[in-house]
Amino acid sequence: MLEPYTFALRGLALGFVIALALGLRGLASRARLAFCAFLACVAGYLIRAAPEAAGWSWPVLVPLSIAAVLFPAALWWLVHTAFDDRADVPHAVWAAVLCLLAAAVTPRTAPAWASLGVELTQKLAGLALAGAALWRLWRGRADDLVPGRRALRGGLLGYAGAHGVGVLAVELWMGGRRPPPWLDLANVSLMALVLAVSLALMLRMRQQAVDALFGAPAARVEDAPAQLDAPDSTDAAEEAALERLGQRMRVERAYRSPELSVAELARQCGLPEYRLRDLIHRRLGYRNFPAFVNEHRVREVEGRLCDPSEDRLPILTIAMDAGFGSVGPFNRLFRERHGVTPSVYRQRRGSVACVSASGRLDRHAPPG
Repeated sequence: MLEPYTFALRGLALGFVIALALGLRGLASRARLAFCAFLACVAGYLIRAAPEAAGWSWPVLVPLSIAAVLFPAALWWLVHTAFDDRADVPHAVWAAVLCLLAAAVTPRTAPAWASLGVELTQKLAGLALAGAALWRLWRGRADDLVPGRRALRGGLLGYAGAHGVGVLAVELWMGGRRPPPWLDLANVSLMALVLAVSLALMLRMRQQAVDALFGAPAARVEDAPAQLDAPDSTDAAEEAALERLGQRMRVERAYRSPELSVAELARQCGLPEYRLRDLIHRRLGYRNFPAFVNEHRVREVEGRLCDPSEDRLPILTIAMDAGFGSVGPFNRLFRERHGVTPSVYRQRRGSVACVSASGRLDRHAPPG
């Protein structure tokens, strides 16, 4: 009795998915790719979960199954790319993706014990990816400098968390059996509603707002500390605030504290937290607070690696002195920035790039 309504809602939800994908054309390439991958997985789940799909041939079901089971990976990538402004993919994530793919391509004729093992592995891998994505949405909310995007973190966290946990609980409870029609209708209705709301919000937002929320991270500022001394605003209060921020970061080197937060830096500068967020994002072009702080840290490391008098110090010691809490984030950031390891960078101290980095730092070194 409920099947016709579910079928209609499923088609409506797929229409919303297509409309959202078309509306993402104005986004930066990485964010657009992440969103389209996420929407493709939503579409795959909607089609694969339809009762009519049960009788389709295995070659037809494989791509749909792949899209459906990769939903947790797509959610993780969306958070990683569009919310945390990151491009790297850790090896553990690739391993989880392989586990999900193995579950998607396992034929229905496989032995029962093999199917059970693959299904259990899929559930664990999917839960790990979804949990990591939700955790990063929650953890990164304080460091996100884009106001609208920071608000969306809470909405996506609440929906993905509640819906995802609910779907997982039902799947575990059903034990591989198909859910009753009313439950399938409720699931599709909720997805259609969320997609409709998302589409409505996107249509109401101007392109500038979309770019601000999900555009590519600002290009690395060639001389970020220098910008703190060269504000282009005519507002005297803003100039004074930027001057205090430059004093704390460049001269007093507040970035050397591994625990530096937006709230702590705002307190040191004597500014409201929302005002400091606005200055760093709008005036200096940073979308996440760690990127702003790490820019100063890595510049100090660059200068010290180019200084022969510092050769006796291990690179890890220099990185820790500059405020990096662990070697992993430092090495990743340094390789993304220069394409070589810190040790190779130190060996090439005579190169133009090294001299340039050292020169930029020296111009803003504190007196004495």
